[in-house]
Amino acid sequence: MSEAGGNRRELQKQQTRARVIDAARALFAERGYDEATVRDIAQRAGVAAGSVFTTFDSKSSLLLEVLWARYSQLYTELQPLLTDTDHTCARLERLAAIATEFELRDPRLLAETMGASWTWTAAEEMDHRGRLAPLV
Repeated sequence: MSEAGGNRRELQKQQTRARVIDAARALFAERGYDEATVRDIAQRAGVAAGSVFTTFDSKSSLLLEVLWARYSQLYTELQPLLTDTDHTCARLERLAAIATEFELRDPRLLAETMGASWTWTAAEEMDHRGRLAPLV
């Protein structure tokens, strides 16, 4: 296979992954984690259900990816506070305000994530904590 063909295939994989994550985020927020099926997610993303499982190990791992994508956005919003020289209390107040406003953009998804987190395996929980390490 040519390098261009390999690059095209990798780009298609990344685009499929992004569509599946976007579809899952929307359906988890609309219907809830338990009610959103992998088949529904695949249909919304415009891919076969098998493609979802080719891209993600499980629905739970897909939820973790949705979470990670969300928290990456939050991390970007909080980044300016890392170099801010204001008093610690003022920075903490701004951090709390930014984080609260961020979570209130999609309260259903927050609630669904919190509920589903109780079912994560130890490995999924450790993966999640490891990914959040840059935020703390």
